[in-house]
Amino acid sequence: MVTLFTALADTVKVVSPVLGTALVGPLGGAVTSLLAGVFGGSSSNPEELIEKIANDPESYVKIKQVEAQLEQIKADRERKSLEDVEHAREHKGNSMMVGVMSLSIVWGFLVILGVIMFLPQEASDIDIIKIMIGYFAGCLTMVVRHWFGGV
Repeated sequence: MVTLFTALADTVKVVSPVLGTALVGPLGGAVTSLLAGVFGGSSSNPEELIEKIANDPESYVKIKQVEAQLEQIKADRERKSLEDVEHAREHKGNSMMVGVMSLSIVWGFLVILGVIMFLPQEASDIDIIKIMIGYFAGCLTMVVRHWFGGV
């Protein structure tokens, strides 16, 4: 079955490299459904879609329409993500909690680093300390992105 979807991707790549690549990526199911909708086939039957694409004189135009739909879907997802960030920043208001949590994360990270550098560690404690460093490093990244920008 994988080879049939690869064959479908190869067929579509001739007209649209973007869609052909998307077919074998994480968006493959969505792109296949869009193609099936435009060409009137079944998204679960790539052989049928290949045949419909090959026999349709307007396949170039239809594939370009699907490409435009995919780009619109991507743009909508990006817009919604940015709106979510903007909404969160607007409704944060003058709450001190964001600052308190940010400082707690920074101090927690510094304390863990200090413990590693200045206190002797037992072999059994090293794994949990590594986990804590990873956790606090991820949280520290979020704090920096929040205060200094980024999405």
